[in-house]
Amino acid sequence: MRDARRRNRNIGTSLAGRGKNNKNVIPERWSDLTPYWESLRSPVVVKREVQGNSIGFVVEPTRTGCAHACTIDDVCEILTLLPKQHVRYISLVVMRQPTRRQEMLAPVWGRLGYWSEVAGLNGPGIYLEARESRATENWPLSLSPEFQRELQRLEKDGHVIERHKRGFKVHSTYASTRNTQLYRSVPHEVGHFVDYLTFDAGHGIEHGSDDFWDLYGAKPPKDKEDFAHRYADEFQARMRANGRLPFPQRRDPHDLRQSGLDPNWFAEIVLEN
Repeated sequence: MRDARRRNRNIGTSLAGRGKNNKNVIPERWSDLTPYWESLRSPVVVKREVQGNSIGFVVEPTRTGCAHACTIDDVCEILTLLPKQHVRYISLVVMRQPTRRQEMLAPVWGRLGYWSEVAGLNGPGIYLEARESRATENWPLSLSPEFQRELQRLEKDGHVIERHKRGFKVHSTYASTRNTQLYRSVPHEVGHFVDYLTFDAGHGIEHGSDDFWDLYGAKPPKDKEDFAHRYADEFQARMRANGRLPFPQRRDPHDLRQSGLDPNWFAEIVLEN
């Protein structure tokens, strides 16, 4: 399979057309076309082997009042439960600290970099973002069916949904954030890459070529999201049915320090259910 490198690095960014008409945007580094989420401050790299695959975990220090809801060992556990043939393509897991501006303009639980270049490492990468201990988000009262379903998923993850006359307020804790990122976001992003791997562009079109990306890029975003949601939902259903999910947080302060990480960068969570 041909590596999809620079060709797909602009997907979902302003360089691919998103947000071109917005004055209030997140600055991009136009000099090297690097997406803002690949720009990290003093990251620490930890290598782990998951199902025979070497994965680089790139952890960005968190600011005061924020923490990573998932630990490296948490993510390793989830990746161990996913099909080996899908996990073997993942090269990076990036735990980044978004700026306040990024949190305001582009809040996400996670994202997939079909090809990432971070901290001297490269390859397909999963990104998870640090959050505040008591984060809130405002949602409009008028929601599309897809956003209504997402609100239901968040409530199921343990986020508290408060309805008021102008919309909804989503209240999050580290525990509910961990539920969303660990049990939904990680398999969801792997599902996106499985969708890419299994996409049939037609006879004679090389997988990963420019023509392939033109066709894959033309696939409706809703279809891509539906595939990834279905992949994550089916994974969760299987693992919950056999008692593998949920599982207690894997957080060992001594091991974190030995890896050059500050335990305070990772929230301490007690599993209640």
